[in-house]
Amino acid sequence: MTARACEVDSLRVGVACVTITPAVGIAMQGYGLRYAEGINDPLFASALAAGDDRLGWLLISVDSIGLDRGFTNRIRKAVATRFELASSAITIACSHTHSGPATMSALGPMAADASYLDFLEERLLAVAAMAVEKREACRWRFGVVALAENVNRRLRQRRKIEILVNSRGPVDSRLRVIRIDRAASSPQEPPLALIVHYACHATSSADMLHISADWPGVMRRVLRRVYSENGEPPVICFMQGCTGELTHRNGRDRVTWPQHFGAHTAL
Repeated sequence: MTARACEVDSLRVGVACVTITPAVGIAMQGYGLRYAEGINDPLFASALAAGDDRLGWLLISVDSIGLDRGFTNRIRKAVATRFELASSAITIACSHTHSGPATMSALGPMAADASYLDFLEERLLAVAAMAVEKREACRWRFGVVALAENVNRRLRQRRKIEILVNSRGPVDSRLRVIRIDRAASSPQEPPLALIVHYACHATSSADMLHISADWPGVMRRVLRRVYSENGEPPVICFMQGCTGELTHRNGRDRVTWPQHFGAHTAL
């Protein structure tokens, strides 16, 4: 991975993370009619607040298939008012897991769960406030690497488009990472936070009846385990890329992953 370091003395960053795992039995979105029969792994919401003496940007990363504009507008309005921040400077990014609660009003046969959305709104406002209050002097680095684990999933066959593997289709395989370190930390210490950006559908676990953050959750867990060997692990904020036509090779690509073709993973 290539990286560029940028020393910014005035940059102050705060991060926080809270659980947003629902109760068993909740309606799920991403496939057909489903209700959660168990919890495979927890769901989280992470927040990162950045700026100089004034707050300049707030990122909220959510393990969710998606959120309606009306919902996100309420979050932005509440946060903007409380912290004197422009609504346009508040980014709410969903991982697009297909193994999470029903949070969209018009997505498939399941309606959004109103009680869960009330709970989620409370948690997102709380994690945002926690991140703002924790701001401290930091420095950041940016890295990009090619990771060819995503693939185009739209293939034209017999005069129609099918959801298959199209190895020749357009794909953005760039994995982007922003590493944020405390200003006074040593090179051996774990970062305060990582922002990870990659374009790939979070559908590795397919239509199982268990709540899961899917592969972004596994990515987060692995990174935290690796960094915990030298101290407090970082908060991981995941930002899903332009993934409408992109999916994972694992379980779908007979050439790249022959031993896993046709299989899905309970992550």
